[in-house]
Amino acid sequence: MRVQKGVLTAEPSADEAPVVIDLLPPRSGPLAIALPAIGLGLVLAGIGWGILNSAEGFPYAFVSFLGLVALFFGLTLFDRLAARQIIPRVSFFRDHVVLPKLGSRSSLTLRYDEISSLYMVGRGEVERLFIDGRGRLLVFPRAAFGSVEAFSTMSGELWRRIQALPDGSARISEFTKQSAVLAGTMARPVFATKVLLFSIIAMYLLEFGSGAVTRTPLNAPPIGLISLGANARVLIEEGQLFRLVTSMFLHDPMGSSHLHVITNCIALFSLGSLLEQLFGASGVVLMFFVGGVV
Repeated sequence: MRVQKGVLTAEPSADEAPVVIDLLPPRSGPLAIALPAIGLGLVLAGIGWGILNSAEGFPYAFVSFLGLVALFFGLTLFDRLAARQIIPRVSFFRDHVVLPKLGSRSSLTLRYDEISSLYMVGRGEVERLFIDGRGRLLVFPRAAFGSVEAFSTMSGELWRRIQALPDGSARISEFTKQSAVLAGTMARPVFATKVLLFSIIAMYLLEFGSGAVTRTPLNAPPIGLISLGANARVLIEEGQLFRLVTSMFLHDPMGSSHLHVITNCIALFSLGSLLEQLFGASGVVLMFFVGGVV
């Protein structure tokens, strides 16, 4: 991660023409279109079901609520479809810059003195430019530009125009310090989170391989899970405190779905990776066990 000064060093003049950089047309992935479309379809189906099965006349409150949800999904879907027809453009003016919101038709106008952070993450094709201003964080991947030169020109223009501010040198110095801190944070390897994730997946597979998830005739919790270390109040009161820890790695597939385990693993990996980079391996492990026990 680094702040890039670019190759442009001259200060902007009052009569300087705007600098315009065109990005590549957005290529929304299938999920970006499918998710709001599916959401809209489900909500409309829910409205139809509610109308057909209402025993007390037309369900105005129910339909009104779902109608607002359907409107949200519909506008999101329309915005993403329309954004695919528009070429995003970055426009530099003397005292402000107009930045497109990738994947949307809208844009954000920022004065150069409103930009509070400017840094880069990654190298090569995965390099991304982060711009933070007025509490809004915009991310521009290098792949969104037609060439490396266009990507470098954008970062260079931002750097040049911020540096031309009365307090530009102090701002640039602060950006550099922020980037140094972030660089050290992002450089930390993610190890503990992967170990925790692997342990949960391994124990879930062990539950099936050992037959621990077979239910009793009375539909009681699987006895096999108790033998693997599941939580049992009576046994904990007898002194088996280790179950407070081992139960964190066990799931009852009869009481919850496989999707529940999958979403838990996704949440652990995404949030755990971030926390481990911020607080280290010992920090994320401590939070995992304290959160599980509490």
